Amino acid sequence: MKSVGSHSDNVNNNQIVKQQHFRTVVYDRSPVSVNRLCDALKSYSSAGLLKAIENKTIDVDGAFAEFNYIINYFVKAFVPQHTVCIRPKDPAFVTPLIKHYLHKRNIALRRGLVEKGAALSKKIKKLINEERNTMLTKASTSNIKQLWLLLKCTDNWGKRLNLLSECGNAEDINKHFASVATDQNYNKDNIITELTRYIYCRK
Repeated sequence: MKSVGSHSDNVNNNQIVKQQHFRTVVYDRSPVSVNRLCDALKSYSSAGLLKAIENKTIDVDGAFAEFNYIINYFVKAFVPQHTVCIRPKDPAFVTPLIKHYLHKRNIALRRGLVEKGAALSKKIKKLINEERNTMLTKASTSNIKQLWLLLKCTDNWGKRLNLLSECGNAEDINKHFASVATDQNYNKDNIITELTRYIYCRK
């Protein structure tokens, strides 16, 4: 016999799963796909749409909708699409495109394609550096939380203490955080400069 709350529990569980990740589509930006799309658009005749505009049998909104439909049709027909899943645990700098390249690199390495995997790793590193740099330039004085998240994304964040006893007693901990909270030498610009220098040194 089913319990009364079984249905609502399933609904809540489904909602939790949906909140944990989302799927998005990434389009192949390789030169081959872009050239294929350009060739298809060149061969398409827009005479009918232009004639409809000249004869005023279609208004501006209708013409734009028709043009948008045509572009979307050719993109979906000639540019390969890939679905990627972004999860909450993924770092902020991992974009859908980076996630797609990570998937391709892992497949290449599993198949023993070392050179292809190395080339993808180089591309991924470049994209990550560009994304981190963009995130840093957007950071502002009012967004200290984002600055700390960026700092945690770097490799020199430091090793975490696994044992509470290593942190000292309660008085030591209070003194430590009190001194941090009242640091007179704190300067946001210095933090941004240091993070930017670290990113550029890794390129």
